[in-house]
Amino acid sequence: MNSLMKFLPFCNIASLGAGFSAHSAGVNQQQFEDWVAARCGTGEPVYWYARGDARVFPGGERLYQFDFVEENRLVVDPENPEARVCLGRKANLCLDKDTGEVLREFRGRPVTQLIYPYQVMAMSLHGGRVAAVATQGAGTFLRTYNLDDIVKVTSFGGRTYFDTGAMFTIRREEGVMNSFEYLTYVMPPDAGEQKNTNPSLSLTLAYERPVWAGGDGKSDYLLQHAVGMRVSTYDELPPHIRQFIETDAPVFRAPPADMAEIKRLQQGH
Repeated sequence: MNSLMKFLPFCNIASLGAGFSAHSAGVNQQQFEDWVAARCGTGEPVYWYARGDARVFPGGERLYQFDFVEENRLVVDPENPEARVCLGRKANLCLDKDTGEVLREFRGRPVTQLIYPYQVMAMSLHGGRVAAVATQGAGTFLRTYNLDDIVKVTSFGGRTYFDTGAMFTIRREEGVMNSFEYLTYVMPPDAGEQKNTNPSLSLTLAYERPVWAGGDGKSDYLLQHAVGMRVSTYDELPPHIRQFIETDAPVFRAPPADMAEIKRLQQGH
């Protein structure tokens, strides 16, 4: 586990939810419960997978493909019984743009894969606004963030869209990287032929182009966009993802089991 923690970026997070509230009448209790179930499940592990491209902005050069993996489990936290607590892990893996193989180096430089061994999201609903307390990191880099009004809910064409967004300031070896993340989780109609259709995901990430990808961290950005879906089991993830997990990050075979595991990870174990 200690070797895995080297992948972990340590972030300051600012919620963009306040911008959503101007376009939304607020989130009701049923929508809140639907949101939690969509993203985190109801107790059994759920897995999200999406594939996309990373391009330089300005210019549009396609540098690599990337895979987004998020796995979550909803638990009851005896220390926070009123909140919906989601235990998760996330990874953003860079892949060769032609072969789809996981990149170990890019144009002669080692690749820094973005891997989060855990994240705790304690979500609650107050006055039509979804708030969350997010915790991640370990040891001296343990961080907790209070986020407010983080979800916008829109219904259209029988589908329900849950939009979330945040801005990050990420500490890394060559300095500080500012980034933006926007995710839309889409629930299909729960009727007719589509009642068994898996929820889908669309995400956009934008951040200063890191040195390993040929940037100076100042003059240009990487824009990543991906689409994907939720699956129910680890074995439904693509083979190359499972191979990377088995060799580099075996803890990713499942989301965290409980708060006891989270506490161990926070201590770097």
